[in-house]
Amino acid sequence: LMVTAKAERIDPNAGEVKELFGDIYESKKDYEQAIASYKRAMEVDSNNPRIMSSLAVAYLKTNRNEPARELLASVVLLQPDNGEAYKHLGYCHLRLGEVDGALECYGSAVDIDPNDWDAQRGLGVACVLKGKHKNGTVDEEWKTKAIEHWNRSLDIRPNQPSRERLLKLIKHYSK
Repeated sequence: LMVTAKAERIDPNAGEVKELFGDIYESKKDYEQAIASYKRAMEVDSNNPRIMSSLAVAYLKTNRNEPARELLASVVLLQPDNGEAYKHLGYCHLRLGEVDGALECYGSAVDIDPNDWDAQRGLGVACVLKGKHKNGTVDEEWKTKAIEHWNRSLDIRPNQPSRERLLKLIKHYSK
């Protein structure tokens, strides 16, 4: 933080310095400080998709899904080929119970980068939720799609976090 403090004294209006502070705070899991720093960076550079994305991710980590969704929606308008933003927006939609939005965004992320294991995994979750009936069963077509995406995710990154949990889901929905 000492280097960024010196940089801020040299040019206190540099959005990059404020963004760097946000990155440092986020790496330390101090999300409130990260959010404050990213907001200050946006005051200087309000249409910077990188800053908007960083702020949105910090919001997601503090369960502030609505402002995260708004920022990420702006990012994908500014950068329609930003697969990371689509993936985070898909996650945001899932957290808000907006399954169709999650399907659309995860689908866009996978279209942009078919090798994004995390987007494939998220798309599988969205498929199961889309196919879920009121009685708790899941439509066969949606189950099949979910399993395909989950298997693709495991093909891309076999040792991914929560691998065992994903394998249990595949086994459960393969019955």
